[in-house]
Amino acid sequence: ISLYLDWYDGNGKRTKEYLGLSIYAKPKDRLEKDHNKNIFIKAEQIRTDREKQYFDNTIDEILKNKKLPAVVFLQHFKEYITNYKLADKRVMRAVYGQLESFMDLDGFGKDLPASQINQDFCNDFKTYLDNALQRESPKTYFQRFKKYLNHASNGRDRIFRESPAKNIVHKQVEKGSEKDILTIEELRLLINTDCGNEEVKRAFLFCCNTGLRQVDAQQLKWKNIKQETLEIKQ
Repeated sequence: ISLYLDWYDGNGKRTKEYLGLSIYAKPKDRLEKDHNKNIFIKAEQIRTDREKQYFDNTIDEILKNKKLPAVVFLQHFKEYITNYKLADKRVMRAVYGQLESFMDLDGFGKDLPASQINQDFCNDFKTYLDNALQRESPKTYFQRFKKYLNHASNGRDRIFRESPAKNIVHKQVEKGSEKDILTIEELRLLINTDCGNEEVKRAFLFCCNTGLRQVDAQQLKWKNIKQETLEIKQ
């Protein structure tokens, strides 16, 4: 069952606001009952927020947002990735996959409208990334997510008046993990192992021997080699 708010403005005009939240009509076990309980808590929080906005005279902003294109959030994001032409498209796809997992885990429906994406949603997604990923990945993924939201707040097909993550700053969460280092024996094993792409293999071994990151190795030019020294600026 999809939940929605049914409310009236001061002139008696009736408005339905679908929340993108769903519950089980007849929960069969403890898991489904807990799901319903958590969803009702989320719905009640939204109802409380709307009530506060009404008494603070900011409810008009909600009505303005209703005039924006009524699109499904995930669908819009997917179309954005389909038309994305930059080199980090693979990362964008990974961000989309993490977003799907987050929304499924938190009980958001696949048809959640973009009008329901707010700062709380973005903060919760940021926390999810911090717990699901390691090292620099949470910050990298959230930056790409904000990049999409900025795109969705501009242009002719905008679905937000401003990015709901505009005021959110992601600080790197240090988990104290160490990067794995290959031993000499493991490197020798790699050298003697067949690879479907020898160029990739040579590039990887080159990075192992020089300490360069993949992105640095990809950008190397002949001008970086000065006599017997390799010089780059990160």
